[in-house]
Amino acid sequence: MPLRKPAQYSVGGVDSRSNPTNYPSDRLLRCKNFVPLQSGQLRLRYGYTAPTMGTVSAVAIHSAAYYELYAGTKYVIYGQSTSLKQVAIGSGTVTTVGTLSNANPWGHFRSANRIFFGNGTDMKNWDGTTLRSTGIRVPTTAEAAGVTASATNGTTGSFATTLTSLATPGYQMYMSYYNPTTGHVGNRIAIGSRVIFSTTGYSLVLTGLPDISGVNSEWVKLIGRTNDGGSVPYAFVDSSGNRVVVAGNATVGTITDPTIDTTQELPTRNGVPLALNKFAKVGSKIFGARDGDINIYYTEDDTDITNGNFVGVPAESWAGDNLEPFPTAEVPTAVHGYQFEGWFFSQNYLAIWSLFQFQQGQNPWRGVWDAGCAGQRAFIITPYGPHWVTRDKQLMGWNGSGPIPVSEEYEAGELGKIGDAYIANIELAYYRNPELGIDRITIKAQDVNGNPLIIYHDFKLRDFRSQIAQAYETVYSGMTPNTLVGSGYSPRQNVRDTNGREKLWCGATDGHFYQLDDGTSDNGSTYTGDAIFLFNAGDGKPLLSAIEWQGDGNAQVSWSTKNSLGMANFTPGNTVAVEVDNPENRWQVDVDEECHWVYARVQLTSHPADGDFTLTDPPFVPIPTYGILNAVIPKFGRTRDEAP
Repeated sequence: MPLRKPAQYSVGGVDSRSNPTNYPSDRLLRCKNFVPLQSGQLRLRYGYTAPTMGTVSAVAIHSAAYYELYAGTKYVIYGQSTSLKQVAIGSGTVTTVGTLSNANPWGHFRSANRIFFGNGTDMKNWDGTTLRSTGIRVPTTAEAAGVTASATNGTTGSFATTLTSLATPGYQMYMSYYNPTTGHVGNRIAIGSRVIFSTTGYSLVLTGLPDISGVNSEWVKLIGRTNDGGSVPYAFVDSSGNRVVVAGNATVGTITDPTIDTTQELPTRNGVPLALNKFAKVGSKIFGARDGDINIYYTEDDTDITNGNFVGVPAESWAGDNLEPFPTAEVPTAVHGYQFEGWFFSQNYLAIWSLFQFQQGQNPWRGVWDAGCAGQRAFIITPYGPHWVTRDKQLMGWNGSGPIPVSEEYEAGELGKIGDAYIANIELAYYRNPELGIDRITIKAQDVNGNPLIIYHDFKLRDFRSQIAQAYETVYSGMTPNTLVGSGYSPRQNVRDTNGREKLWCGATDGHFYQLDDGTSDNGSTYTGDAIFLFNAGDGKPLLSAIEWQGDGNAQVSWSTKNSLGMANFTPGNTVAVEVDNPENRWQVDVDEECHWVYARVQLTSHPADGDFTLTDPPFVPIPTYGILNAVIPKFGRTRDEAP
């Protein structure tokens, strides 16, 4: 019987939307541990490797963030239970940073050559050497009450005489706590009574100052004064313009020079932040939120530093009235920034906050859109705009004027596997590597049994059915991913290696970090690709002589020509070479069954000892065969008429 001209099938992502009796030839019913390529090929995914890492504690990594100091040194800081640690990129040196008060996952942001983080109880920051609490508190009433300020001629000074004609003559002294290492200054408090200088040559002496060396060893006392008869205090400075301070453990301070810097008003808005656990950089402000609170809080403005009128560090300055209630009075589930706007979510809604509108004194809010976010880590910024997963397991994008769903083709088949109890744990990461052909979102989730679920939203796979991306999934061997490094922060920041190249890391339940999309094995372990095709042979029920492919001869193919049967009833085939010497690397399994619809399942276990995915120069000389199916060709025979 002569064979019909074979049709070569191109492959694509998973489609759970189309009619199975008219299934697209360029879609798969399952695609696990395989990657459909733009060219229509089907190739095993890349594996993962274990970066160099020192002492490892076998405790799950629940939070992790990359940060790079201005000097260029690179680290990942991470949480294991209540422990806070860091690993140096390159050397792998692991350092224990400190212990937090609970094991909650934390959020983070970067500012002032430090990384800041909060877990709903602790608010800390780290500069690669020292762990500090964020913010500096105002001196207590008790600490200020014992201070006496007076004029003295025991030490010669240059204070001018004060004017007796003023309603409130003399200088009022103020004190703030100050960390010279970080540059931050806390809010002020008045100390002592107004000091009147009746003659020249006197100095100012302060007695009864609090000893704060046991409160914080880095803090000193910054002293300021008002103008004669004034009410606003400014910091004392010496002849070189340096702030005049009193040591943390000193209880007496003498100031001989009355000079103040009128651009350095002692602060009133440098409040200590609440214990937040979600953060975003929006233009020149940091925004934060916490569980059980409808308000979104924000810092003072970074740009205030440049005009010389701000004393302290804006990232540590959270004024008590710097807050915005979420417009629907719901608790925010995620706070992020995109193009100088705040993208703030509840479980039901998205509302956008404009920094420009705010600075112009106008209503900063626009929206609200019915497209909430599952959690802080379920949002990511990509070159294709922001993307996020809703509580209803839908991946959303942005079309310039509003949210749009971008996962409809595969929602039921892929996102539908996410367990309802684990929706809040969804994490997103974006990674692009042109050499490896990677340009996609990684969605890390858990299925109904709590098992890890990794879904890829691949921007390289586009056609008229899905004009944005297609999807497929993976299961890693030898490790359980627990958190994606950098997930939950905007702007997005993946790990950069010692050469400055971006990499995708995940922290695992075994306490290790792993570099994903790297190598041809899962850190030495094999893994198996599993793809299921659905062929429509047509109404004539032709003979399916064989299923042929060009590429890896280790592939195992099974099939079913009976659509009433399940996968357990697929018929396994023996792989044979199409030609005796097989110079074209063509393989097939013999079927010899009449068919209308055909299920074909391809399984391929990685065998990296036999090859890799390196692109030759020039490309495809020779045609690659390791881990790949370059062409899948069902061989059909002559058709017959259907029975009446």
